[in-house]
This record gives sequence, structure tokens and C-alpha cells, in this order.
Amino acid sequence: LRRALRDAMADGLVVRNVAAQARPPRTRRVEMHTWTAAEVGTFLASVREDRLYAAWLLLATLGLRRGELLGLRWSDVDTDAGRLAIRHALVMVDGKPAMAEPKTAKGRRSLTLAPEVLEAVRVHRAHQAAERLSWGADYTDSGLVITTEDGRPMHPETLSGLFVRQARRAGLPQIRLHDLRHSVGSILLARGVHPQVVSELLGHATIALTLDTYSQVIPSLQQEAAAVVAAAVLDPASMPPQAPPKGQLRAITSGS
Repeated sequence: LRRALRDAMADGLVVRNVAAQARPPRTRRVEMHTWTAAEVGTFLASVREDRLYAAWLLLATLGLRRGELLGLRWSDVDTDAGRLAIRHALVMVDGKPAMAEPKTAKGRRSLTLAPEVLEAVRVHRAHQAAERLSWGADYTDSGLVITTEDGRPMHPETLSGLFVRQARRAGLPQIRLHDLRHSVGSILLARGVHPQVVSELLGHATIALTLDTYSQVIPSLQQEAAAVVAAAVLDPASMPPQAPPKGQLRAITSGS
């Protein structure tokens, strides 16, 4: 609206941009609570026999948003290539499930599945086929990967409630389901994965959003970087040998 009124002002249609005078309320950032890698591992071990194990594994390894997971169709999964594509997100409109575009333009992305995750997805598909046979004509073939037992889309709050109960049974610190996604981002950055890669995995609009969201991880990374630089300049012998530039490498291998 501010931009529209600015253009109108430039065209002489209005004398001032009233939207520019507005003072929007400040948004309050929800405090982020995350699990460590060990805690995520404890959670996954505790839900190993759960019907939704594949769902928990996808959330805990790919950092999917809740709606992205629930909007995932089997047509988006290529088990032969070990990849899945995020093309939709399930949202609730007037109490009914509907498909929407991913949260950001970069939310549409293709992700690689680790072998363990791929196997869990295959097992889940077989279990879903058995449920289809068990329910017979009462089964709803929604084409979705994660559904209720009778094939209907799962309400997002139902999934969140199940997560809270499973985490409580595992004796873990209570976090929101969305914080599991934040746990993935924090773990990756703490393990030295480049922020751009983390940004692309999580489907963030920009890398700046990634760095801002996980700013609590940055101080520890800065400490590590400072230690590396200090070791390099104060005790060069302690640093691993550097590979020569490509031009020098060619000269060495050619014997010149």
C-alpha cells in the first residue's frame, strides 16, 4: 500500500503518502528452543516403531515445515533417485484442508534423502498400502504421503499434538514441532555446513534470514574461526598442509 500511494503521489493523484506515516506494531519474536543432535537421536530412537516414523524422520533430517510434510504427495517422491520435491503445503481454510504454494519462492525445492530415510519412506508406503486394503471402500485415496489411517489429510494441529506427546514419552525437553526444524538448522550450522546450503535445504527466502534465525549459533562459529586464524598465523606448523593452486599443481605433475 505504501508503494502504491508513493506511485500515486508521483503521478499527482494524492498530495501525500498517508501509509508512510503509519506506525505498525512491533512483532515479537517467539523464543526458539532447540534440541541437540543427541536429543534428536533419542527422539527418533523412541519413535522407531511408531506409525509415523517416516514423518518424524523427514522432519528431523530435512527440516521440513509442518505444512510441507503434510502436503507431500507420492508423486513428489522419487524412490528410485532417492529424492523428493517440495511443491505444495497443506493449510487449513475454514476448517478444511487445502493445498497452497510453499511459504517462499525458494520453498519449492528438491531434496536428497539419506539411505536410512529413503528406506523408512519405502516401508511407510508399504504400510499405507496395507491400511488401504484394511479400510477397503472407506479408504480415502488422497495421494498424500502422510495421512490418517483411513487415508484422509492429517490436520496440522493433530501432528503437532502427536509430536508433543511423543517427546514427553521420550523424556525430552518440551519444544514445538516447528522447533524441530530449527534444531536441524542449528545442528547443521554448528557442524560447519555452509549457511547457503542450510538456507537452500530449509527453503529460506534469503541466506540473511538463515543467519538471522540461527544467530545464537554464530558466536560459537566465530570462536572456532578465531581459533583457526590464530593457529594459522601464530603456529603455522600446526595447520594441515595446503594444496597448491591448480596452476602450480599442473607444473608439479608435469615435472617442470
